[in-house]
Amino acid sequence: MVRRKFSRPAAVAATAAMLAAISLGFAAQSSAAPPPAATFNPNLLLPGSSNAAEPSLRNNSRGESFVIGPTGSQCNAMRVNHAGSAAKFIGAPDHNAGGGDCDWAIGPQETATLPTFPTPTADDVAFSSLDNLVNITTGKSSDDGNSFISPNPASTQVVGDDRMWMAADPKLNSSGFDTIFMTYHDVSVVDIELSISTDGGFVYTQSGPIINNTDVPQGQWQGLGAGAGNELGNIVARRDPVTHALTLYSIFQTPDSPTDNVSQGAAGTFNFNRVYEAIGMVTDPTPPALTPSISWRNYEIYHGPLGARYNRIFPVTTVDSAGGVYAFWTDGNHIFTKADATGISWNPAAAPIQIANFGTDNTALMPWAAALPSGGAAGVVDVVFYGAHGGTGAQPNPQDDPNNVWNAYMAQTIDGGATWTTSKASDHDIHKSQLCIDGLNCNLIGNRDRTLLDFFQVDVDPTNGAADIAYADDHASPGTAVMYYTRQCTGISAKTGLALVNDCVAPPPPAPLPQGNVCPGPQVLDFTTDAPNNYPGGMGQNLDNLDETRITFASTSIKSGGTSIDVTLQLKDLQAPPTASNPNIVSGLWTVYFQYGTATGGIWWYVRATTNGTGANAVATYNYGTWDGNFHPVGALTGEFHPGALGTFVFHLPRALIGSPPDGAHLTKTWSDTHASISALGSGVYFTAEADRAPDSGYGSDHIVGTCKKKK
Repeated sequence: MVRRKFSRPAAVAATAAMLAAISLGFAAQSSAAPPPAATFNPNLLLPGSSNAAEPSLRNNSRGESFVIGPTGSQCNAMRVNHAGSAAKFIGAPDHNAGGGDCDWAIGPQETATLPTFPTPTADDVAFSSLDNLVNITTGKSSDDGNSFISPNPASTQVVGDDRMWMAADPKLNSSGFDTIFMTYHDVSVVDIELSISTDGGFVYTQSGPIINNTDVPQGQWQGLGAGAGNELGNIVARRDPVTHALTLYSIFQTPDSPTDNVSQGAAGTFNFNRVYEAIGMVTDPTPPALTPSISWRNYEIYHGPLGARYNRIFPVTTVDSAGGVYAFWTDGNHIFTKADATGISWNPAAAPIQIANFGTDNTALMPWAAALPSGGAAGVVDVVFYGAHGGTGAQPNPQDDPNNVWNAYMAQTIDGGATWTTSKASDHDIHKSQLCIDGLNCNLIGNRDRTLLDFFQVDVDPTNGAADIAYADDHASPGTAVMYYTRQCTGISAKTGLALVNDCVAPPPPAPLPQGNVCPGPQVLDFTTDAPNNYPGGMGQNLDNLDETRITFASTSIKSGGTSIDVTLQLKDLQAPPTASNPNIVSGLWTVYFQYGTATGGIWWYVRATTNGTGANAVATYNYGTWDGNFHPVGALTGEFHPGALGTFVFHLPRALIGSPPDGAHLTKTWSDTHASISALGSGVYFTAEADRAPDSGYGSDHIVGTCKKKK
């Protein structure tokens, strides 16, 4: 979550080996045929997702979806019902210890219980949350996400970590817990490390790196300041249905050679043109031991031309129920894929298949793929990605075109990757302009838009084979991300390989916004109990003191002696923070906005209140100024502070301070917002994510100066 100053402008089964491998994919059906297009449920805005992006998504055995995304200060999580019609904010599992990156792993319901944890009543939901590139916070829920006991803030033995991915063994270990595997970058040599939890995702022990230096020379992939390094992808765990052996699959990308790695490190470029599958053969421990041993080998999937950039985040791999292995990446214009019957027999010289873009799109980024590793249809895979039109699609950075218009898409194959059909999953344009993929360099070099962050995910509902998707979006408020969810309703089921049974239920339409009036007001009305505490340390409870209910403008005519405009902002329960129910909010910012100026374009003005102190000792300060996305304070105002249920701030704004609007002049585009802040006497910083906005979208009614009497 971003804080911004307001005092001035402001991430090998034996049976499978019998399948006929080919250079591009393998035949899972008698003839190659693309599936019909898929359709999707109306997209659902996820509660508690303000200022969160790059959503991770996993489904449990009931067909519920769990979504989690970072805000910068914590990972906010939601649970979505099977039908895709409703979601619940389930808080911040990391308890505000992380929020740089987030991920999930979901394993079967455990039969053992950790001390202080509730008796398991549902699948194990394990999470990870990156804490300032220092360590990784981990934990779990055993009651369907209803509670996450105090997490483990230091789960890795390697200090200095980045971008972790998680997978769960589909079988409980001998102690009755899930075994969770977590890969991540260490930020020193940029190796890809693996940690293992044998208690369902709470405590982890270091296992070892997944890159085998015999297969890929260390000089080709290491970072350590001198080299460009490597890019890591996800991790998948699959047990063979016949042998019951466990295999781990991951994917990574490197520069062309040790020489190229060093050259790119010196030049500050990151063009990774070689793609590898990492396969870990797991030996289950003999009880009472719990930690498995793993032998890793790396197999080159594709060796592209020198200078090509395939790390347009992230490479991704998945495995189907026959043990077929699939890899995906992008060059910025198209999604590429290759498939192999075992994951060890790739031909690096064979060109990949190019998945067709949707319509006139010429840019494609951030693939993510899912299949059912067991219990599903062989050869059926879903891959999602962001695609854009409107820009030129010109290399080397088609994603950075400011004219790009982005949507979320899903492509599906039913023949082992030979043919694909691409369908639109989002029901509206989700983002316009750039979609920068260069991390901190997005701001250091060219100030490029990174609002949606680095990826989004799809998972397959194990109950019927529908694809469930969560993606980031800022169409309603550019620059401030939220997360949406949608569910596949028709098309092909990844479970049966047949037509999907449509069990989608559309989310209920939003209630009509309450309407204000010009005279006598209030000009703005807003719903109550719509200000969830999603700030660091919050668990979604309502912020009553930041929950706006109405705004009333009142003024008397000049003839009657009127020289000022009184602006009254009413809150559900106005108290100076912190409050007993929201102790994490130490101060607040209450702001009302309007336009006044010439007929061809008014100036944005604001009036604002902050508080200092608590309870009966609280003192409010008031000021005003102009606003253009940043606050430009002009001076102080007088005002009134009336705490309590339906309490108010009243701002006394002299007409002369805003250009002396005459009787009959219109103050237009009225609205208000509230923010948590860290401030004293009107100065400090505030969280850019709104606690509440009134109205929820658009603007309220005009105020016509001097034509309505002041309300008593």
